[in-house]
Amino acid sequence: MASPSKPGALALPALVPAPRVLIVAAPFYRDIADGLIAGARAVLDAAGAAHELVEVPGALEVPVAIRLAAETGAWEGYVALGCVIRGETTHYETVCNDSSRGLMQLGVERGLTIGNGILKLVKTRAKELGLEPWDIKAHTGFLRHLVIRVTQAQTDSPQVMVNLVTSREEPRRLKPLSDDMVTAFPEITSVVNNINTTKASVAYGQWEVVLHGKPTITEQLLGRSFDISANSFFQTNSAQAEALYGQIVAACGLTGGEVVYDLYCGTGTIGIVLAEQAQEVAGFEMAQSAVEDASRNALANDVFNIRFFAADLNTKYFSIHAKRLKQQVLSPDVVVLDPPRAGLNPRMIPEIGQLGAGRVVYVSCNPATQVRDVRLLIQQGYRLKWAQPVDMFPHTPHIENICLLEKEQ
Repeated sequence: MASPSKPGALALPALVPAPRVLIVAAPFYRDIADGLIAGARAVLDAAGAAHELVEVPGALEVPVAIRLAAETGAWEGYVALGCVIRGETTHYETVCNDSSRGLMQLGVERGLTIGNGILKLVKTRAKELGLEPWDIKAHTGFLRHLVIRVTQAQTDSPQVMVNLVTSREEPRRLKPLSDDMVTAFPEITSVVNNINTTKASVAYGQWEVVLHGKPTITEQLLGRSFDISANSFFQTNSAQAEALYGQIVAACGLTGGEVVYDLYCGTGTIGIVLAEQAQEVAGFEMAQSAVEDASRNALANDVFNIRFFAADLNTKYFSIHAKRLKQQVLSPDVVVLDPPRAGLNPRMIPEIGQLGAGRVVYVSCNPATQVRDVRLLIQQGYRLKWAQPVDMFPHTPHIENICLLEKEQ
């Protein structure tokens, strides 16, 4: 939705010469796209740069990422900070770079515009401080991603976490930027630096350094408090998450005597909500930081019939650890699945079948992989009873979908 141009400016920065500039627009966002396209064309016309419009059937991708817009990725060229547009052109990483047109409209209802302010500040100060952006093709540079989390429950005083993902650990270089952000936006309660030394373009790191405040922020959901760290999964739309969890509770159909396994449990939100109506809940999660968050969240909410296990769910975990688990937790009556977009690892499908739970509740943000996995679960003796989509991401084509499967008798 943007070109390697600077919307709102009257002249282009020193761009690497290119035969043409592509303005990529996703029809899903016509109301936003029209303004961006007009601004980009005006800038390009003023600079005498040839350009053309390309329509792509894509949507804005989250998380917010730093991308180099110039063809060669030269730091001396132009840095774009914004949401990456799905659908990469031959020459450019296309970035929605207009932070004044809904790029980070966090909590519009309550007038919270801190997201856009942080974007603008980081974009300006990163260049002034010489924090070179990561080049995804050459695998060089320092500043890789900017992730902003804002709590939605505390409308008067929201907590804000800023996560700067870098290619190496150099806290002295980031501290001035962190101090500037906190000074400009006192709402920021946490600034963390995640270090990702791999080539993978992911917005989390192998380890973390706290630059300001606490390593977590606290969100309220269904009357419960949840601590969220930078690398822990938590629903981005907390308000609508309550509707989602209500559907999950209904699908589980608990009567008070069931044992529930919560796979890919993240910070424990689903399991903690279900624990009130279950005999016992066991949460299994791959990220150690999330397991620690989940344990703290259970204690903070006075939930004592739940425990959490650090588990590699890309393996035959339940077979490998069957003896140990038998000593610690009962076999499940209900299994809740909430995997990442890639869905279940093929090794986990027969593991779920062998657990023998009478009911499986599968929650997914990617119905395509969910359909694939449900077919495989049917081969394990389950029958699909119903499916219920929940609109978690308004004005986008993305949904969460819940499937209820029951064991064939």
